[in-house]
Amino acid sequence: MADAPRGRIARWLAAVPTSAWIVVGAGAVLGISALFGGLDEADLSSKQPPVVAVDEPIVRDELTIAVHSAELSMVAPDYSFEPDEGMIYLLVEATVTNNYTTTAIGLDEALRLDGTEKPTTDRLARVVDGSSLPQANPGLPIGVVWVFQVPEDEVAPGDTVRVTVTAKSFTEDGDVTYGSYWSDPKPTAFVDVEVQG
Repeated sequence: MADAPRGRIARWLAAVPTSAWIVVGAGAVLGISALFGGLDEADLSSKQPPVVAVDEPIVRDELTIAVHSAELSMVAPDYSFEPDEGMIYLLVEATVTNNYTTTAIGLDEALRLDGTEKPTTDRLARVVDGSSLPQANPGLPIGVVWVFQVPEDEVAPGDTVRVTVTAKSFTEDGDVTYGSYWSDPKPTAFVDVEVQG
């Protein structure tokens, strides 16, 4: 008698079409993957970073950045070299606040200039004194200028340039690494800035 219910279940399972089992199996794999964060990266890659207004703070784990202005100039702060022939400096000014517990260096990767041949900065300078290689100490806002070289005929006063603000990922100290560190900057927000002359 006990075999009768098992026989009915076996017949019912055999009657289910193969395509239905494929759908059930795929759903189970996706469900288990989601439990362990397997879909997190897919979700992030489908999201476009927001466009943020000038002067609005962009708060991320390591840094808070507020982009203030973009200005064309034939000279860069505390820098005696002229731009390359046919080029001009575009100076992008922002305030950076370090939200972490140790001094942040390598701020050059925090901003990129979209739509240009060379989106990375040529140099950085502190706003207060023009000195190079600014560092952001924990909790202290610092004014920083990113110096980009752009073709003279491609950017003019009144144009709008798009600045990409990046954010780094944190790697915790482990057996393989040598201390905790921030790395792998990815776009986290865009700021459209009107260029001053």
